[in-house]
Amino acid sequence: MLTVALLSCATVAAAQDEVPRGFIGGGVVRASRDASSRMRLFDADPFHVWLLEGGVRVASRVSLGAEFVQPGAARAVTRGITFQSFGEQHERAVLGMARVRLAANDVAALEAVIGAGIMFQRHELRNSSCVMCDVTRTETMTNRARAYAVGADVPVRVTDHFSIGVLTRLYFLNRGDHTGSGPPDEPPWQFTWRSSRRFGVGATARATW
Repeated sequence: MLTVALLSCATVAAAQDEVPRGFIGGGVVRASRDASSRMRLFDADPFHVWLLEGGVRVASRVSLGAEFVQPGAARAVTRGITFQSFGEQHERAVLGMARVRLAANDVAALEAVIGAGIMFQRHELRNSSCVMCDVTRTETMTNRARAYAVGADVPVRVTDHFSIGVLTRLYFLNRGDHTGSGPPDEPPWQFTWRSSRRFGVGATARATW
């Protein structure tokens, strides 16, 4: 309904038949939660995903570019009488993106988006021997995985060189399975992960030319 409203809110006088020659921008997506797939324990499940994007026109209705995606960090801590164990996990992904303009009027447009790339994971484990003591041991683990995205963009032209927009994304995060088969093969909770999917809706601002 939002897309229909945006596309019909202005008289079709100078429809944006072509995508911009180029654009660069950034935004934030409110995405479904998946901290349980990033680390076995978690204190908070971050829902926001920051992104930077850019692209250039390769055909009248087609642009190619990239999207840098940075979800919020997943963190957790466990405590006992004689120990404290802290975990933190960061992710980022770089995706090559293709956009196809499906419809447009002089204010708004509708574009289909598809992309693929690499996701980088960094897990950190910190242990101390007592609750009030300094950290005595730190370990890190990194991993790379495939990532894919499909979605739609609705850019709304504000000026000739600036637009805002609404976007939807479904991210497929193929981390694999690093959960083990149970003790004693199970890795520390800070070093566990599984594949997941995240759906989100967000907003962007773009400079265009």
